[in-house]
Amino acid sequence: ITFATCLPIIVGQNVGKCITVVLGSLGTGKKAKRLAASHVCFNVFGAAIIMSVMYALQAIVHFPFWDHVMTKGNIADMHLAFNVITSLILLPFVKQIADFTGLLIRGDQDSKIDKELALLDEIFLSKPSFALEQCNKVIGSMSDTVKENFAIAVDLLTNGWDDKKYATMEENEQFLDKSETALSDYLVKMTGHSLNRTDRKEAGKLLNSVSDFERMGDYCIKIASVVVFNKEQGIVFTEAGKEELTYLIKASEQTLEASLEAFEKDDMSSAIKVEPLYQTVDALKDMLKEHHIARLTLGECSTAAGISLIELVTAFDRISSHCFNVTLHMMQKLNTDDTFD
Repeated sequence: ITFATCLPIIVGQNVGKCITVVLGSLGTGKKAKRLAASHVCFNVFGAAIIMSVMYALQAIVHFPFWDHVMTKGNIADMHLAFNVITSLILLPFVKQIADFTGLLIRGDQDSKIDKELALLDEIFLSKPSFALEQCNKVIGSMSDTVKENFAIAVDLLTNGWDDKKYATMEENEQFLDKSETALSDYLVKMTGHSLNRTDRKEAGKLLNSVSDFERMGDYCIKIASVVVFNKEQGIVFTEAGKEELTYLIKASEQTLEASLEAFEKDDMSSAIKVEPLYQTVDALKDMLKEHHIARLTLGECSTAAGISLIELVTAFDRISSHCFNVTLHMMQKLNTDDTFD
């Protein structure tokens, strides 16, 4: 076998061996498929470059070794040279190859859940202060997610149904559910380590608050489910009911924003402002129920519309209630003893 015969065989078998990696990627996730595609691209691009360069140079300079007979050692050296040269040529273009495989196989980006929960590595548990900082990052993402879902729920209620927006809500809800489970487990494990008083109180605040954030997300989904039910059943609120609901939405929104801002900044002066806002929402809830009963008595609205309205009112009230709970957990850190009334 001469060099001229050996070259295309070696280059070809380097491309052909990619089939084992491709077969191994079948049934795997997008990341594994992109890795297999990168392997194929590496060898195909390398083959194209090496073959083009070698045959172009042979046509120009006529290599003296082109017709020499190859030994086993020559074949091994040639195989090694192909891979080393290809690696050196393609190394500066790693990002471009990665981008190219991204175009071939889409949807491989890390999910929000993967990115955030990766912060809760058990290796940090031996250093509680650092572990608590990681927990705060995750619960901060939960806070942003609740804010986004609340805004989407209100938008669906006021502007009409949108399948894409609801899909975003469901994805966010999955993140909230998994974050609650992961954070709770992580914080419980942390309590098994030696914590000073400050860290213990911070861990307690986070452990108590995480379920409130998850429940806020649940009630946002509840609001969206009422919207889709109304759409399917053709239920429409009266103008008076819509106007009163607008005030409740605004009050709930302010309560949510105030509590989440206070929590994110750990600002006690802002936290104490949440209770009056929650009391306002609670008063509006009772008022809306009374006005609904009056309209129902006068025959101005249907029973079905009334039930949907009450469900919405209750959902906004419960969101505000959990906002208040979050600020209570914050204020508990101020106590000098371990009792809390």
